[in-house]
Amino acid sequence: MLHDLQNLFKEEVDALNIAKKIYLESKSRGSVSIEDFQKIITSYERSLKSTMKITKISDCQQLYLQEIQEKLQKEIEERKKIEEKLKYYAYTDYMTGVSNRRAGFTVIEQELKKCLKEHSYFSICFIDIDKLKSVNDKYGHAEGDYLINIIVKFIKEFIKELRYVSRMGGDEFVIIFPNCCYKEVQEIMSKISKRVEEFNEKKIRPYNISFSYGIKDIDENTMISTGDEIIKIADALMYKNKVSKKLR
Repeated sequence: MLHDLQNLFKEEVDALNIAKKIYLESKSRGSVSIEDFQKIITSYERSLKSTMKITKISDCQQLYLQEIQEKLQKEIEERKKIEEKLKYYAYTDYMTGVSNRRAGFTVIEQELKKCLKEHSYFSICFIDIDKLKSVNDKYGHAEGDYLINIIVKFIKEFIKELRYVSRMGGDEFVIIFPNCCYKEVQEIMSKISKRVEEFNEKKIRPYNISFSYGIKDIDENTMISTGDEIIKIADALMYKNKVSKKLR
């Protein structure tokens, strides 16, 4: 550090050394004003040393401040990680990994606003897993959890954006399809249903898995103003289809 300071004040140090040399040479010749010159040298040297000392302290402070800044940056990064985890758990269903009820309503409200603002459209599909209670009662809740997750697994195979799949609670799910009409959604749901049938044919579980669903398409001309109202309509359509399956 001292060597660095000497380099920083090289010109001043060199000037001081020259002055000292002149003083010694003049003193040997008995110059009359040399004592005054010596006082100036002493004063200058004292001032230079004080300046170097202050600079040295400043460098230490800068190093200390840098350490504080690095620690603060680490704390900020850790806080961001924690906030991301909190956000994840606040909007994600912990068991299935898809969005939760809160996130589902948020996306629906966003799509409703987009309909009015951008003249766009979307569809939602309300899903209810069939006979979950029966599976829970007969085989236990662990098997019921398996049933829920295997249905979600098949949905994920055809729905890439998981934020559009929301577990509304228990055995109920909603899928939001931006810029999709009823026919497009029906085609996707038919593929998922076929995937379920293929699974049942393998007789992997001691029961068949199935689900019922209802599709509702929304555009700017649809007189629906809230996500809750949309969910109720899609739920009613799902229930109608569930009853129809039982009658067949």
